[in-house]
Amino acid sequence: MTAIATATALLAKREALELAKAELEVAEQAFKQDLARSGASFIVVDGVKVAVVKGERPNYSVDVLKELVSDKVFKTVTRYQTSSGW
Repeated sequence: MTAIATATALLAKREALELAKAELEVAEQAFKQDLARSGASFIVVDGVKVAVVKGERPNYSVDVLKELVSDKVFKTVTRYQTSSGW
C-alpha cells in the first residue's frame, strides 16, 4: 500500500470510530433507561451479564484517614511518587 492509500484508510477508520462512539453513547443511554423502566439492575444476553457500572472515583479525607490508621500506614498510602523522566 502507498502512504496515500494508508493515510486514506486511516482517516476512514478514524471517522468510523467517531461514528461508532456516538452510536455507542446513544445505545448506552437507551439501555440505562430500559433497565430503569424494568426495575432490573442487569440482564443476561447470550450468557453475558450486561449491567450499568458507575465509574465514580471515591474521595477520601486525608485528615480522617490520618486519625484512623497508624503513621506508618498513613505514610505508605499517601506517599507521592515522582519520576525523573529518565
